[in-house]
Amino acid sequence: GTKEWLDASGVKFKKLRGNVTWVQDTNTGDWDFAEMRMSIWLDIRKSTTTTTTEEVHLLGDEKPSKEKVLLHADRITFYITRDNDYVVEGKNIKGAIFKGSDVSVKSFDATLAINTDKIRFEGGVVMHKLKVKGVTFDPADAVLGVGRDVYYLGALADAKYKNVKVGGSFLFGRLDPNSIVLRNIGFTDLLDNMGVISGSPTSLAGGYLRAYGDVPIYESGCMYRLHAGGEIAIWYFANLSPGQPQNAAWGGRLTGYVYGKLLCVVAARGDLTFQLWQRDDRDGFSYRGQFWVAGGIGSCEPEDWDTWENRWWGDSWCWTCGALIQADYNDTVPGEWKWTTDADYE
Repeated sequence: GTKEWLDASGVKFKKLRGNVTWVQDTNTGDWDFAEMRMSIWLDIRKSTTTTTTEEVHLLGDEKPSKEKVLLHADRITFYITRDNDYVVEGKNIKGAIFKGSDVSVKSFDATLAINTDKIRFEGGVVMHKLKVKGVTFDPADAVLGVGRDVYYLGALADAKYKNVKVGGSFLFGRLDPNSIVLRNIGFTDLLDNMGVISGSPTSLAGGYLRAYGDVPIYESGCMYRLHAGGEIAIWYFANLSPGQPQNAAWGGRLTGYVYGKLLCVVAARGDLTFQLWQRDDRDGFSYRGQFWVAGGIGSCEPEDWDTWENRWWGDSWCWTCGALIQADYNDTVPGEWKWTTDADYE
């Protein structure tokens, strides 16, 4: 048989830090409480020695030990705001308890928020390198909100199996676009760039759906590799914010792209995107079309050049250049077309 010893002193805390924020009322000059925040680093380890029953009798109390990480968090933060928000955030949480034979998670982030005034509960998790029987999800996110003025459900996932990538996201219900949970879990870009609701909305109702795929057309190692992919996204949101116009807006986006490598050192990519949407502060629809192409020599990763703004930034030992042309109607200038061109190299 076997025997294990537990070291009760395996719980460690460090990097304890915090702050209290006060703001001054511009009318009265009084200082009011704004926020209190505290953070810690956490590590829980199990000190074990596994031996045979016979070896236990021979060793007595002199037992060699090994440490096994049960739970680790780079940061756990708790904060309270003057609006009666109670929030707990965990960053880079990992440990042996999240590993199994068929399902494992390298690490995850989590956010939990409760508001006692609005009677609102929101929670979300971001899982990094979730593996389920050979399929890798990185990331895999989920959010949930329930309460007096919110009720939503959302998810976001990117999956990879061998050389095929698929993924997507959805968010449906009534939500607050300023939600710390939605922004921590991965919906910041959606909330900031829907481009459909003017002003500063505090309550939106509707839905968002996005799906994409990336498949190999031909592969022969890095000597010759050609991939193609596409993305489709649709959304509809109505503004339910008190004291604001009860308007609504909707839209959709379609993207297609192709990229590849030749002789392991020559890379290229081309992207074409078309977007149509209805803004609440414009008459008629808005359109945008964008086409860009880029090429590189060296240790390039064209599969990561997902947008013109990101393109090849971060690819070391990769000499690149590219060009873009974009046209939009009724967006930047109401009722008119605007053409934009750009070129860059690195």
